[in-house]
Amino acid sequence: MRFLPYIIGLFMLAPFALWAGFYLAFPGPKPGLDVPVVTALLAISLPLAAYHYIAGLAYVANSIAGRPGEIVPDWKPARWLMRAMPAATGVLAIGASALLWRAGEGAGAALATLAGGLAIAALLEHLSRAPSLSLPRLDLAHLLHQAMRGLGHGLLAVPVLGWMLREARRDPHRGIPLLVLNLGLALGLATAVFGMIVPMAAAMLSVPLVFYALFALTGE
Repeated sequence: MRFLPYIIGLFMLAPFALWAGFYLAFPGPKPGLDVPVVTALLAISLPLAAYHYIAGLAYVANSIAGRPGEIVPDWKPARWLMRAMPAATGVLAIGASALLWRAGEGAGAALATLAGGLAIAALLEHLSRAPSLSLPRLDLAHLLHQAMRGLGHGLLAVPVLGWMLREARRDPHRGIPLLVLNLGLALGLATAVFGMIVPMAAAMLSVPLVFYALFALTGE
């Protein structure tokens, strides 16, 4: 019974196997993956997704076997696969950066992809060396809190924005409406000057902050 989660996990991957088969069987342009940047980013993120997928299956399998779910997988092939993910990420990062370079995307895109892939590889290496699947999450939560605290201190150091943030913290009833009004006016002015790319960039940059807010509210 302890292998049942892995069997179910393999079965759940069947649609992806069918999709890959159709992708290889039918010629012609492939929407999405015909863009080199999309292919490169997908390649370097696959090992991270695979690691967490196996870790989730291992949690259930360990529990069925009567062991703590958060420890490393009891099944050796699962452990081997998880330990192989850092090296796989490094290889894919090198290949993805070479793909972008050959596709003419520029050295910046190639180097950024390589750096992102190596960062993911380092993260997976840290995760694979931990004795428990729960310890890395605690470490990452601490690092996330520290990073957001550093970001907050950095924003307070910005001359005008920092003054408004301090005023909002000192007197929320007076400072927060003025802060929101000023940020809205600044966003509108920047949109009028630079175009719709400004609100789009602001929305994209706000996504990590929203996730952190949800994490902070529900993580206690």
